[in-house]
Amino acid sequence: MEEEYIPAKFGKLILLKETRIRHILSKHPEVMALWDRIPKALEKPDYVKRSSYAVNVWLYYKLVETHGKYLTIIVEIYDGKGMLLTAYITDRIKEGEML
Repeated sequence: MEEEYIPAKFGKLILLKETRIRHILSKHPEVMALWDRIPKALEKPDYVKRSSYAVNVWLYYKLVETHGKYLTIIVEIYDGKGMLLTAYITDRIKEGEML
């Protein structure tokens, strides 16, 4: 996998770095089967929330109907762009401001 920018909701460009991709796939191997859904989840999420812990961290949620859970993508936003920090599967949407 190469580093690339993926367009996301609100006109953001999200950087996928090789080191973060390796981190995600090693810590959250369940995401590997859903990896091809990440671009759509960023561009057309069901929900986007601002972290209640850090205003520049956004959480993108996309329901994975076959799992009945959400693919959650955590992004750090800076200067109109962002960087993917991690991704995982969850059945719960975290607290935070809805964007």
